[in-house]
Parts: sequence; C-alpha cells; structure tokens
Amino acid sequence: MGEPALQPSAIIAIDGLTVRYGGAVALSHLTVSFPPGATGLLGVNGAGKTTLIHAILGLVTPESGRVHVFGLDAADEPLAVLDKPPATDRVDVMRAWRRMRERCARIGRATGPFEAR
Repeated sequence: MGEPALQPSAIIAIDGLTVRYGGAVALSHLTVSFPPGATGLLGVNGAGKTTLIHAILGLVTPESGRVHVFGLDAADEPLAVLDKPPATDRVDVMRAWRRMRERCARIGRATGPFEAR
C-alpha cells in the first residue's frame, strides 16, 4: 500500500485499516488522517474507537492496511511510535500492560493451561 496519500501534515495517517477479532470485524477498510491538534474520538459503543487506538499504538495486528504515526509505521516500529513526544502517561500504562501481558504469556507457556476449580 505504501504511504497513505492523505493530508501531508497529518500526525496520524491510516490507509485501508481492517482489524478482526476472530470472525468479528472491528474496523473495516478505514482510511482517515488526523491533523495536528486533533484531540479525541467520538462514537457509539462498539464503533471501534479502542481498536483504532490499539492499532495506532501497535497493540493489535491489522488484517490489512497501514497506520503511520509521524511517518513511522505502527506495525513495523511500534516502540518508536510509543516514544514520540505527544505520548502521554497513558502510553506508559500501555507499555506496562504489554510487559505484563508478555510475562503472563511466558508463564502460561511454561506452566500449561490454567483450569478453574
């Protein structure tokens, strides 16, 4: 797909983004750009706002499409995206969550599945 041909000054540019969770489509062929100063997302529950934020932060793997943040590809360079200046304290929380999730996954692989009693 290459670089999105959207707004040249966009801080976030998304081109043809599709994200699925199993058989459920969370985002379908989304193309949008966010100029400097954009501050929020509005939408009904289930509209895909959180999924979009996760895609921007590189926390989900899109089925198709590209996300660029300050010209960086979120899928190829997620840590570089997280280190960009506009990142807030929430990003630190997301980093901690990612580390915790990775640790839990390693423990799960080492110990096997957990069975509730």
